[in-house]
Amino acid sequence: MSEFAIFKAFNVNIHPPKAPTITEVLWQPPFSIWIKCNIDGAAKGYPGFAACGGLYRNKYGDFIGGFADNLGIASSIYAEGAIHAIEIAVGLIFGLKLTPS
Repeated sequence: MSEFAIFKAFNVNIHPPKAPTITEVLWQPPFSIWIKCNIDGAAKGYPGFAACGGLYRNKYGDFIGGFADNLGIASSIYAEGAIHAIEIAVGLIFGLKLTPS
């Protein structure tokens, strides 16, 4: 039996998938008095080991601050870090520390 016949018997696709289309994305600055936070996160599994990170920039694109955190075991949605980014921003702007209730 040929290798091709074995692959066919087990429904193995031997044709590589089409390469993904690459789309250029440009960073857009915030309004003049705002600070923009770009965040990302990932989890390996659901739930799984997760981490998130983000950076803050002003209207000129200057780096204001950033963060990167290991979140332990969490979902990918939690890992996206939106809540974490908001907590840090409130601390930076208003000098407040948010605590979970």
